[in-house]
Amino acid sequence: MATIPRKSKSGFTLVEMLVSIAVLVLIMTFIAQMMNSVTMSTTLSDKHIDTDNQARLVFDRMAMDFAGMPLRNDLEYLFVKEAMNSEPGQSNGGTTDFSDKMFFFSDAPAYFSSSNDELFPTAPTVDPKSSVALIGYCINTGSNNTGGDVPPANPYFLQRLSKGLAWDQGYPLQGSPGGQTFLTFPPLSSGSNTWTPISQSTLSGNSFLGPAVGGRLSPTGPDYSGTDSDFDTIGNQVFRLEFVFQVRDLAPGANGGTAFSNFPVAVYTDTNSQSNSLNTTNYQSSDPTVSGSTGHIGDRWYNFQDNRAFELTGYIPAITGATGLQSQGTTTWSPIGLSDVTAVVVTIAIMDANSRKILTKDELASAASYLPKFDNGRNNPPSPASTAPDLPATLWQQALNSQETPFARQADIPQSAASQIRVYQRFFYLNQYN
Repeated sequence: MATIPRKSKSGFTLVEMLVSIAVLVLIMTFIAQMMNSVTMSTTLSDKHIDTDNQARLVFDRMAMDFAGMPLRNDLEYLFVKEAMNSEPGQSNGGTTDFSDKMFFFSDAPAYFSSSNDELFPTAPTVDPKSSVALIGYCINTGSNNTGGDVPPANPYFLQRLSKGLAWDQGYPLQGSPGGQTFLTFPPLSSGSNTWTPISQSTLSGNSFLGPAVGGRLSPTGPDYSGTDSDFDTIGNQVFRLEFVFQVRDLAPGANGGTAFSNFPVAVYTDTNSQSNSLNTTNYQSSDPTVSGSTGHIGDRWYNFQDNRAFELTGYIPAITGATGLQSQGTTTWSPIGLSDVTAVVVTIAIMDANSRKILTKDELASAASYLPKFDNGRNNPPSPASTAPDLPATLWQQALNSQETPFARQADIPQSAASQIRVYQRFFYLNQYN
C-alpha cells in the first residue's frame, strides 16, 4: 500500500517573530524621532517667522513715523531714557520699567476721538483735522499707557500713541483740540538767567497733549507714563525697547564723522572752548545758563530733567556793565531739537506668544532687566563711532549667548523661554534740517 507523503507546513519561528518585532520597533522609533525633529524644527521656524513678521511690522511703522517728522528746533521731542543708573537685574527706583520712551510729532495716521462738528461747532464747514499727530512708542509694563484705568492682565508689550491734532493752537483751553506744540521762551528780564519755556508750549504742560505723556496729570512734571485712549498695541510680543542716537561729530578733523550717544547732542570740541560737550558738567542737572557762566559759541548742553538739547548761541552783558562778556555775561542757549541727530537707532527684544505663556509678569520683567543698556551713561559725552561702546543689539546678544553665566540662570526664567528671545535693531535716518 503506497503512502502519501506528508506536506511540510511553512511558518515563522518564535525567534523570527521576535526579531521582526524588534526591527519594526526600531523603525517606528526612528520614524517617530524624525517626525518629532521635523515638528520641533517646524515649530521653531514658525516662532522665528512670527517674531520676524512682528519686528518687520513695528520697524516699518516706525520708519514711516520718523520719515514724517517735521524737523524744527522749536518743536518738542521727548526721547526719554529709563533706568540710566541701574545695573542689570536691578529695579529703577522700585519700578520695573527699563525700556525707553519716544514722543514726537509726525505726519502720520492718527486717532481723532470726535467729529469735526463737535470739535468746532461754530464752523462745521471747516475741516480742523491736520495731517500731523503726536506719535509715541513705549512698553506697557502693566501700570502705564494702558488707554484705560484697568492695567492689562498680560503686560510688557509695545504700544504706539497716535493722537491726531488740529490746525489751530487750542492748547490754552482744557480739553480743546490741540495743534503742534511750539516751544516758546519769554524774553529774559534783568533778573532772569534761566531760559524756561512757557508751560503751555511744552508737551507736558499742554492741556490737550500733556495727559498722553503723563504731564498735566502729574504735579511734579512729566512722568512719561500717561494714560490716553489713543494708545494702541502695535507689538504684543515686544517686551523691551531701547534707542541710541547717532549724532554728528563736529570736532576739528572729524570730516563729517558720527558718534553714538544716549542724548541728542553732537560731539563738539574746540581749542578755544572753555566748556564743550566733552565736559561732563554739561550733562548734569546744574543749569549752565546762570550769570557768570563761561563757554564758547557752539557748545552743547543737554538738560536731562526736561529732555531738551541746547546750543550756546551768544552772551548777554552782565548788569554791572562789565566788559568781559564771555566770563561775566549771561550765556544764551537756544533749543536745537534733533538737529544734531543723523539717525535714531532702535533696538527691540521679542518673545513669541507661546513662549511668553510660560512666564509670569515678574519673570518677563526680570528678562527685560537683564538686557543691558547702552553704557554711554548720563554723565558721559557722546562716543565717536570708532570708539563707541557696543550698540544694544550687540550687548543683548552677548547677554543671551553668555556661556559663563547662562541668561536663563541670570534672569531666573526657564531655558525654553530664554532661548526664544530674539533681538532686532534698525537705523532710522532723519531728514536733514533746513
